[in-house]
Amino acid sequence: MVDFSNPRASFDQDLEQLSNMLQELSNEAIDAYQQIKIALQENKKDVALEVVRHDDVINELTEEINDMAILLIARQTPVASDLRRIIATLRMSSHLERVADYAVNLAEYILLNVEKDLETYAAIIIDMIDHLLKMIEKVMESFHKQDAKLARQVAEMDRVLDTMYTKNLNDLFEITRSETTHTAVLATQTILILKYMERAGDHVTNIAEEVAFLVKGKTYEFNKSSVKMRYLNDTE
Repeated sequence: MVDFSNPRASFDQDLEQLSNMLQELSNEAIDAYQQIKIALQENKKDVALEVVRHDDVINELTEEINDMAILLIARQTPVASDLRRIIATLRMSSHLERVADYAVNLAEYILLNVEKDLETYAAIIIDMIDHLLKMIEKVMESFHKQDAKLARQVAEMDRVLDTMYTKNLNDLFEITRSETTHTAVLATQTILILKYMERAGDHVTNIAEEVAFLVKGKTYEFNKSSVKMRYLNDTE
């Protein structure tokens, strides 16, 4: 039982609650993508529609995390390490909310094409979803363990997701150039969906960077773009 006469004990409990809320947000994002998989595999419009509707719950939870983080800063005047934890959690919640938003984009893609044959593209989307879910699980593990090495592994996983995106992109571009207008339009829409998945991976990598910031007290940028890296190398 927490001794509420002890301000530190009460504050530690609040920090733990904040962490639990972030985990809940992560679980909501994971569940959204799991539902998308079902919608794709079984062509279920109602499942995709529920993902869209449930987005309000995710947004509300994000707001609750934001409000609690701000109150803790205002009321507790936390020391540097605690302040880093609160700020990192605040930033991570924002990235998780964006990851969940991309699940809504996927749901809308399914709803838009519910009468069309998505089987051709379902497998590649699901493969990227499965990899993204592994990234989310690992980044949350790194957060709870406060393990910067685990966080770095998430960035390596993001490079794999980028490779999956690039390969599928090339294949889809071939379809847009060689098939009928109907097929080309659907392939183009799928290209946009895969881009959302790639961006979701970037947000998970940003969460990993926040974990490293929390643990090390330094700002990290794990996955610099190849163009940016070339520029930096040329100017150093």
